Amino acid sequence: MKPEIKTIPDLEKWLKDHGYALDHYSINGKVIHEGYGLEQNGNLWQWYYTERGERQTLQHFISEKDAVRFALQVITADPLAKGITGAPENP
Repeated sequence: MKPEIKTIPDLEKWLKDHGYALDHYSINGKVIHEGYGLEQNGNLWQWYYTERGERQTLQHFISEKDAVRFALQVITADPLAKGITGAPENP
């Protein structure tokens, strides 16, 4: 069971602390060349995909908590995000 993470900075910290490679995820403003990202835009939070400078918003959320919950679910389900680091699943 995943913890109740409510903010983007907390999401970033939890993922790093649990060995997730964020090379293809832009969390909390991290610059990436290709992959998915989560950021606030006005009163909404956006989940997007970026590649070669082109960006496409895939989901909008009205609360940061819902956006973070969605991102956590997507990233933790990605075997490459965890597999790259070789970190244990439940430390």
